[in-house]
Amino acid sequence: QTLDCKTTMVVRPSTRGDTESHTHDDDESEEEEEEEDFALVGYRPPRGKGKSSTPPFFEEEEEEVSSSSTKKRGGSVVLSAPSIDDDFDLEVAKFKRLVRTISPTPGIDALREDFDLEENTSLKAVENAKIETEERARLRKRRVQLAAQRRMQRLEEELRLTIVEEIASRDGAMQKITSFQNALSQRDVSDASVSNKATEVRLNRVEKERKQNLENISQLVLDAKTEAQKQREEKEKQKKVEAEKKLEQEKRDKEIQKQKEKMKEEEQARALEEAKQREAEKVPTVYATAEALEAEKKSLQVLYAARERVAAYSASLEAKRERRTIIQRLTIHVQQVACTKDQVMKKADDVIREFLTPATPEHIRTYAMITLSKKILAQCDVQVAKLNRYAFALAEVLARCAAHIPELSEIFVALLREACPLALPKYYPFLKSKYADEKEYFKICGYAPSEDDPNSFESSDSYANRISGYMLLYGSYVQVSRAVVQNHPHSIDQAWAWFARLLNKCPPNRQTAVALESFLKHAGYEFVKTYRSQGVKLLLVIAQQWIPKLESARDADAVPVISRLRTYLNERKFEILPEGSCMPKTDTSSLTI
Repeated sequence: QTLDCKTTMVVRPSTRGDTESHTHDDDESEEEEEEEDFALVGYRPPRGKGKSSTPPFFEEEEEEVSSSSTKKRGGSVVLSAPSIDDDFDLEVAKFKRLVRTISPTPGIDALREDFDLEENTSLKAVENAKIETEERARLRKRRVQLAAQRRMQRLEEELRLTIVEEIASRDGAMQKITSFQNALSQRDVSDASVSNKATEVRLNRVEKERKQNLENISQLVLDAKTEAQKQREEKEKQKKVEAEKKLEQEKRDKEIQKQKEKMKEEEQARALEEAKQREAEKVPTVYATAEALEAEKKSLQVLYAARERVAAYSASLEAKRERRTIIQRLTIHVQQVACTKDQVMKKADDVIREFLTPATPEHIRTYAMITLSKKILAQCDVQVAKLNRYAFALAEVLARCAAHIPELSEIFVALLREACPLALPKYYPFLKSKYADEKEYFKICGYAPSEDDPNSFESSDSYANRISGYMLLYGSYVQVSRAVVQNHPHSIDQAWAWFARLLNKCPPNRQTAVALESFLKHAGYEFVKTYRSQGVKLLLVIAQQWIPKLESARDADAVPVISRLRTYLNERKFEILPEGSCMPKTDTSSLTI
C-alpha cells in the first residue's frame, strides 16, 4: 500500500534513554487527532514554544509541502514518511540506514537498540496507520484548499475596496490642488506690483552700495600699487648693489682662474716642448738616405718646372676644349694598351706621333707628358693591382715614349714618388710632436681619401694594395731591358739604388715589406741577371737580416707579406722570368678563321 500525503517522524533522544508517547481520544478536536496519528509512528510534537503567527490554513499548507529530505535540528532528527508513490519497504530500509549513519548524539545507541527490538511492532503500527493517515491527509488537503480560496476571495475584496478608496482620495486631492492653484494665482497677481516696487528699491540701494564699494576699492588699489612700487624700487636697488658686488667678485675670480690656467698652459707647453725635443732626439722625422733626398729634390724641381710651363695653359678658358681633347685621346691610348708587343709598339708610336714630336708646342707637349704619367699611374689601382702582368705592357709603352723624350721619365718618376713616397724610398714615422693629427700624417704618407667618407682616409689594407700596385709598375718600368728600348733613361741601375736605400735606412714594417716584395717580384729577375753574384748577395741580406727584423716585430698584418718574401727567396723565383714579362707578338684571341 502507498500513502497520498507525506508525514514526518521525529526521533528525539531522551535523557533517560526511552521515548515517551502521548495519545489522545479520537473524539477530541482535529489537532488532537493528528497528534494521535503521528504518535502511532513515533512522532512527538515540539512543546514549550510559542504559537506561530501564521494562520492555521498556512500551517497546514506548509506541512503538506515540507521537504521529504532528512534534517537535523539540534538534538532531533526529522525523517520523511513514505509518500504515495514510494515503496514502503524501501522507505523503511532507508530509515534503517539513516539511523545507523547519523552522527552520534547522547542516547542514540540506546535508541538504536530500542528501535531494533520494536521494529516489528512499529511496522505493524505504521501499516495500520497508513489508511487512516491517507484519509486524514486527503481531508486536510481539502480543508487547506478551501481555506486558501476563502483567503484569496477576502484579499481580492480588500484590494477592490482599497482601489475604490484610492480613486476617491485622488479625486478629492485633485480638487484641493485646483483650488489651491487658483488661490495662489490670485495672490501672485496681487503681490506682483508690491514685489516690483520692492525690487526697484533694492536695486537702487545695491547700485549705490556698488558704486561706493568701487570707489573704496579703487582707492585701496592705488594705495597698494604705490606701496608695491616703492618696495620694488627698494628691491631693485638692493639687487643692483648685490649684482655689482657679485660681478666684481666674478671678475676677480676669473682673473685668478685665468692666471692659474695661463700658468698651467705654460707648464704644459714647456712639458710638451721638452717631450718633443726628447722624441725628436730619439726618432728622426723621416727615414731616407741622403742620396734619396737629393734625388727627390731633383724630381721635385723637374715637376715644379713642368707645372710652371703649363700653368697658364691649364688655366686658360680658351684652351679648355683642347685640353679635354688631349685628356680623352691619352685616356683612350692607355686603356687600349694590351699585353702584346704589336699593341705596345702601336700605342707608343701613336702617343709620340700625336703629342711628343718636336713640332708640338712645348706647353702642349709638357701637358701631355703630365697627363700621360697620371693616366698610367691611375691604372695601378684599377688594372695592375688586379692583373699584375698588365704592368709590363704599361711600363714598356712608357719606356718607349721616354726614350724619345727623356723628360717624360723624370716627370713620371716625380709623380710616382709624390703619390707613393716608398718609390724613392722614404718612410715617415708617426710623431705626435710633428703632426697636428693623424689626417696630416696620412696625407703626407700618400693615403687616398676614403670613398665612403671624403673627410677620412682609406684603410691600411687599401693603402698597402695601392703601394703594391705602384711598386709593381715601378719594378716593371726599371726592368725594361736596353735590348728592348735602347735609350731607356731609367733602367735597372735604378733598382740597385732603390734596394740599397731601402735596406740601409727604412725600418722593416708592413708598408716597406709590401713595397719590397712587389718591386722584387717584377724587377728581381732582371736585377740578378744584370748584377749576378752581387745581386744574389743583396738578396741574402734581405733573407738573413731584414726579414728576421720584420718577424721580430710580431705584426700580425705583416705575416702574409713575410710568407710571400720567404717563398720568393727560398724557391729562387728571381731566376725565373716573371709572369707577363715575355709578351706575345699578337693576341691569338683576335685571330679568326
